[in-house]
Formats: sequence, C-alpha cells, structure tokens
Amino acid sequence: MIVDRHRIAELLPHGAGMVLLDLVKTCDSESVVCVTGSHRDISNPLRQRGRLPAMAVIEYAAQAAALHAALNGQRASGAGAVLGGVKNMTCNRARLDDIPDMLEVRVTLLLARDNGAVYSFEVGTQSGMTVAEGRFTVMYK
Repeated sequence: MIVDRHRIAELLPHGAGMVLLDLVKTCDSESVVCVTGSHRDISNPLRQRGRLPAMAVIEYAAQAAALHAALNGQRASGAGAVLGGVKNMTCNRARLDDIPDMLEVRVTLLLARDNGAVYSFEVGTQSGMTVAEGRFTVMYK
C-alpha cells in the first residue's frame, strides 16, 4: 500500500506545513514504514536556529503511528491524539538536517485499546544507519 504526501495530509490532523512524511511505503495491521526527505527542508517547522534536532524523530514517529491507525481503521482520518510518553529511546545523532539520505520511519503496534495505543519506533536512513529507536504511548482524544 503506497500512500503519497497529498493523501497523508488528508489523513493527519496537521496543517499541510506540519506534515513531515512524504510517502507510506508499506502498511499492514502491525506496522507502517514511511519515507521522507523533510528533515533536509530549510522550512521544516521543527527547525531551531536553522538546525533540526534529533529529538524531532519523536514527531516523525508519532505521525507514522497516526497514519497507521487511520489506514487500519482504528481511528478516523484527522482524529486527534496526544503523545502520552516516550520510553527507552536511544538516539545516535545530535541532529537530522545534516543527514543526506532519505529517512525511513517504522512504527510497530505493540498494544491497542479504545483510548490509546503503544508503538515501538525506529528511524533510520535508507542506507541502513539507525538514527533513533524507542517506544511511545498515544492517548486518543
């Protein structure tokens, strides 16, 4: 299942300028893999003083989880959610904007409930470097 940026913008509850993912590469009931080059974009809304801190991977992963829920019918398109907490995160970089490769964002559903979900995530480059990984809880509004 390939989903382009236009459809991603329809599925996420963000304004178009805040959509960070370019493409859904694969999606099934357990996980989604997205690809993006927005970390190199000078107008990325998460940049601070011209740089994109590596902690921004959390928002990339959260958007992938929102897409996963919408594409699998667990949540309505554009439905709101709140990140409940991030655990066991490791990050191998200080920033993202200096990575020349496209990023690949994978989230895997670990637990689903009516009021939220738990996902693990891994963000890496298409050439195989792991940028960050961890897990987080999403609480649905």
